[in-house]
Amino acid sequence: MRVPANNGFTLPVGTKIKRRYQILSAIGLGGFGITYKVSDTYTDKIYAMKEYAPKALCVRGRDGFLRPVRIEKIESLEHGRVKFLEEADLLRQMDSIAGIVPVIDCFNENNTSYYVMQYLEGVTLYDYVKQHDGRLSIGDALQVVGAVGYALNRVHAIKGILHRDVSPDNIFITKDNDVRIIDFGNAKHTVGGEDETGSIALKPGFAPPEQYSSKGQQGSYTDVYSLAGTMYYCLTGMMIPAAPERLSGEQYIPIRQMFPEIKVSVEKAIEHALMLDHEQRTQNMEAFMNELGLDTTLYEDKVKISPYVEISKGEAVGRRYNIMKDTIITIGRSKTNDITFPKNLYISKRHCELSYDSEQDKFFIEDYSTNGTFIDGKKIEQGKLHEMQPGQTFVVGDKNTVLRVGVMHV
Repeated sequence: MRVPANNGFTLPVGTKIKRRYQILSAIGLGGFGITYKVSDTYTDKIYAMKEYAPKALCVRGRDGFLRPVRIEKIESLEHGRVKFLEEADLLRQMDSIAGIVPVIDCFNENNTSYYVMQYLEGVTLYDYVKQHDGRLSIGDALQVVGAVGYALNRVHAIKGILHRDVSPDNIFITKDNDVRIIDFGNAKHTVGGEDETGSIALKPGFAPPEQYSSKGQQGSYTDVYSLAGTMYYCLTGMMIPAAPERLSGEQYIPIRQMFPEIKVSVEKAIEHALMLDHEQRTQNMEAFMNELGLDTTLYEDKVKISPYVEISKGEAVGRRYNIMKDTIITIGRSKTNDITFPKNLYISKRHCELSYDSEQDKFFIEDYSTNGTFIDGKKIEQGKLHEMQPGQTFVVGDKNTVLRVGVMHV
């Protein structure tokens, strides 16, 4: 979606954020934020940047800052900002999982918050189905559902996170036919299979009954229902009735009636996953994929390299931190950094940023500190990106804290 320029709310084309990301265009304007297409002036790469900007709660000043429309809106504005940053944090936790759009950077500016992520070219699954005569073949539908199911199974099992908003609008098909899950704004951690929070925005036809009640017990089966509803849409071009209507007796049209060639096993798998009672429903994504007859090993991550930074001298010597490809990590004394040295007063609260460029097979570091960052004994210039090769070391603050970057092939 293209957003009209000079609308008085989005930042102008050409604006540079964090002295690094230059806005090329506004590509999305929703109720809670703006998505921009940006150029990373350090690496010449294109990214998508999301800005927290709920139009009903704030206005844009000539200086680019966002301010509340009224003083009584401050609390609501800040509450939404916390939720926005929680989404960014969740995405950063999951950026090692295939099918999840990785977050590259997250920061505050203009009295609001931003996060930068991989830029995708393509369409949502909703539009993709419309472009293919209103329904997909069983093979195409299984390919999409398999990729999403595998990613969500990893998200559930490894991270303990529920998406809670799986739908054709939140599944993206790239121009290379890769499948990505987007919009984790409703996602939450689970504890013992039970959700920590109450009500959220719901999509009729995809949200199961337990999401309509603040006391509803949610778990992996919640996303299973939504994905099964999504598969029903892919095969038929129609949505099943909303859960409250189903509970009142309204039935969905059997898939076989519209798709006679469907295998009995696939039909039964979808019906099982759409059970209204979550205790009778398919309990997790792995079980759903198995019932659909999908080979889960086909979707396993094909990781060829694993970049890292290791402490070779100083606090926690020998400790190694993995760096996700094309992702920025921060180093400093404050607990808000990815790598922290809380006891070393020579290290600034936010000392430097480190990233790995998978295409160039190079590391890049930028200094923000008081006492400096050193490569090969030379203090690097602040505000400028400096290259490092795998195997090189760098010093932060004083000579007693040395780190080495490297790449492990797995």
